[in-house]
Amino acid sequence: MDSVYKENPSSYPPAFPASPSYGYAQDAVDWSNFDPTTMGPYFYYYVSESLRLVIQYAGLTPNPSNLNQLNQAIRIIANAPSS
Repeated sequence: MDSVYKENPSSYPPAFPASPSYGYAQDAVDWSNFDPTTMGPYFYYYVSESLRLVIQYAGLTPNPSNLNQLNQAIRIIANAPSS
């Protein structure tokens, strides 16, 4: 898992939102007064970086074409002797 996109990536990670919202994601329905939750680039950065760090912690090199790396990483970490 690495930062690979179809097009137009930035050279810099997104900034933490200046006015973040905390809570749970929601859909908007026709009869509600609520707007749907906007995840934003920082959310996706946070999730993908967290997963990438698990893969690296297990000693693996992130490979965007290997969809099994997170599973492999969890198994490696789970089977590591505790210190």
